Amino acid sequence: MIEIKGVLKGIERANKFFIPIIWLLIIVLIVRALTLPGALNGIDWYLKPDFGAILNLDVWLAAFGQIFYTLSLGMAIMVAYSSYLPKKSDIVNNTFIVTLANAAFSFLVGFAVFGTLGYMAHAKGVGIEEVVADSIGLAFIVFPEALSLLPGLKVLTAVVFFICISIAGLSSLISLVEAFSSSLMDKFELSRKKAVNITIGIAFAGSLIYATRGGLYWLDIIDHFINVYGLLVVGVLEAVAIGWIFGADKFREWANNYSDIKAGKWWNFSIKFLVPVVLTILIIQETISNLQAPYGGDLMAAALGVVVMVVGMILAAILTSVRKDVV
Repeated sequence: MIEIKGVLKGIERANKFFIPIIWLLIIVLIVRALTLPGALNGIDWYLKPDFGAILNLDVWLAAFGQIFYTLSLGMAIMVAYSSYLPKKSDIVNNTFIVTLANAAFSFLVGFAVFGTLGYMAHAKGVGIEEVVADSIGLAFIVFPEALSLLPGLKVLTAVVFFICISIAGLSSLISLVEAFSSSLMDKFELSRKKAVNITIGIAFAGSLIYATRGGLYWLDIIDHFINVYGLLVVGVLEAVAIGWIFGADKFREWANNYSDIKAGKWWNFSIKFLVPVVLTILIIQETISNLQAPYGGDLMAAALGVVVMVVGMILAAILTSVRKDVV
C-alpha cells in the first residue's frame, strides 16, 4: 500500500522519524561500549590501519560492493528518486551531503560494533579477530550483545532498535520496488498500481527459492554474484554513458549551474577514466578468481551466478529496447 500511494507519502515520512532515532541509539551503544572492559582494544583494532591491505584487490572489491549498496548505486534507485526532485535542485551539494552522511554513520557504527567485540573478546579470553562476525552475524549477534549490556531499559531499547532496523530494511525494499516500477511506468505508460503489482509479483515468484531449506545458500550465492558482477558492470556502463556518450563536461556544467558547490574537472577524469578502469579491473580479477576456484567451492554456484547476471542483463536490455507502440 505504501508503494502504491507513492514513496513521498510513506518512506519519506517514516524516515524523518526513525533515522534520527537510529543515530541516537547508536550513540547510546557507543557510550555504553566504551565503558566496558576490553572495549578500547576493540576500538584500537578497528582504527589501526593495515596499509598492506591497500594492494589487496579483494579489499577494494568488498569496499566498492559496500559503497554501492549503502548508496544504492547501480540499482536505479538514485535515478528514480532524483526524477522526483525539482528541476533546479542543487545536485552537487546534495551528493556531498548524502555521501558524507552515509560515510559518517558507517564510521560511527564501527565504534559501537568493535567496542562490543572488544568486550566479547575480553570476556572469552580470545583475540578480536576470533569474535569478529560478518554478514548477518553483525546485526544478529553483535548488536543484540551490545543491547543486552545496557544498564537499563534493555528490552525497550532493543525493541525500538530492531523496529528501526526493520523500517530501514523496509525502506530499502520499497526503494528497489520504486526503481523498477517507475521504469515500467515511464516506459510502458502504466498506472502506478499496475506497475507496482507487476514488480512485486515478479519479486515474490523469484524469492520463493529463499524459503526452501537451501534458501540461505541461494541468498549467499545470488548476493555474491549480483554484488560483484551486476552492480559493478552497471557502474561501468553508467560511467561510460555519462562520461563518454552524454558528455562529462556537459553534465558537470549543467549540474554546476544549480549548485553552490561546484564540481571541478577532477570529476570529468573520475567518471571517464578512474571509475570505469578500476571497476573493470575488479571485475576481471573476480572472474579469474572464480574460474580458478569457483565461489563456495562448487562449480554449479559459479554457473548459477553467471546465469543470474546474464538473465538480469537480458531482461534490462529487453525493457530498454522494446518500443512503446508495441505494448
